[in-house]
Amino acid sequence: LLEALYERKCRSSVLWAEIGESSLIGPKLVQEMTNKVDKTLHFVKKPVDIMEREVKALKHSKTAIVKVRWSSKHGPEFTWECEDHMKA
Repeated sequence: LLEALYERKCRSSVLWAEIGESSLIGPKLVQEMTNKVDKTLHFVKKPVDIMEREVKALKHSKTAIVKVRWSSKHGPEFTWECEDHMKA
């Protein structure tokens, strides 16, 4: 139908591949992409490594924090997180 209307081949906007039996995607590729994207189609950041550990002294308590390196599509990203939250 698209070819009849626009006089050009239909291409998928996701992969820019020709649609047809020859362009079926393997189940491993589909599963890999599904794992990288959550239900709301946002890139899922995962902790990669713990870079540093520190203990911050507050008035009446001490809190252990860790510097975490996250996987990000824009390059490495670092944040300080509570050590208890990273263990969960």
